[in-house]
This record gives sequence, C-alpha cells and structure tokens, in this order.
Amino acid sequence: MSTYKIEISKSITLNDLNESFGIFVYRATRIPPHLGLFIDGKVYDITAVGPTLGLDLNSFYNTAVKRKMEVLFIGLNDVKMSNLYNLESRIEASVMKHQMVSELKSCLVPILEVLEEICSIKASQVHFFFDLYPQLKSKKLIKFTSQLGLNAKIDNNILELTTYTQEDIKDCIAALDRKSNLVC
Repeated sequence: MSTYKIEISKSITLNDLNESFGIFVYRATRIPPHLGLFIDGKVYDITAVGPTLGLDLNSFYNTAVKRKMEVLFIGLNDVKMSNLYNLESRIEASVMKHQMVSELKSCLVPILEVLEEICSIKASQVHFFFDLYPQLKSKKLIKFTSQLGLNAKIDNNILELTTYTQEDIKDCIAALDRKSNLVC
C-alpha cells in the first residue's frame, strides 16, 4: 500500500479546538481510520452503532489522551456559513440523515455532504480521506493540523499515513458487526 503525508502545523490547546471547526481522524494510523467533525466544542460522526450528535469535545479529547489514542485534528478556515449555529445545524442534519456506517456508506459521507455545500468540495471526486486532504489543502481551507498520541510517528512535522481501500472499509464494518452481535 502507498502512503500520504500530512504536515502537522502546530500544537493546539483544547480551548483552541473548542473554538474551531474541522475534521478529526480518530485512530489515525489504523486501516481505515475513523472520521468525524468537530465544531463549537462538540463532536459529530456516524458509527456502526449510530450517530454521535454533539458529544462534548472536552470528553472526547480527555478520553483520547487517557486511552493514548491517535487523533489528528484538521481545523478548517472560515467557510461560507460564518454563523456557527447554522453550520452546526447543517452538520447535525447530515449526521441524522446518514445515521450509521454500512458497506455502502462510510463515516466520510456526512463530512463530504457538509463540505460540498459550504466549501465547494467535489464529493464525487472523494472516496477516502486521502482524496479529501489534498482538496482541502489546494483550496487553502486548512487553518491548522494538530495531533494527539502521534509524536513518535511524526518526522520533521510530517505524519505519514497508509492509504486504504474500499475493501478495508468493508472488512472493518463487517468486524464491527460481528463484534456487536456477540452475546455474553
């Protein structure tokens, strides 16, 4: 498999994150990673068990630190919808619409839906996070990149991640489905 590179621009405080809008990449070095959005101190995503709507970013951050999880934060520059309430409502609506991941729908889907509307990202050209990142960069939409738990994997402020396939996503979802069907 090939790799792609992400420049880590700075260390960021929890307070800075709480006042930002962007994408988080949870378990960043796993194949595939999990993606969601953060805005105004809240986290939104779709998972195998359903949507996350407005989870407290402080809790998410502190849990990631405590569990030594690898998280990449990509803060996005101000976009067309400058009113955070309207943007947050749009994010929530997209997450509610898509509800949960499936073989046909990854955690990237609601992110792309929102970014297509507010940033003119061409969702049809994006199948994976490593497709999205260069678009964000070329449109100068990235305000910052920061991380938790990835220090040992960063060389000269560059994080190198492995690409993945649709089959990797399907395998991950199937594994999550098997795990959720286990009975104690």
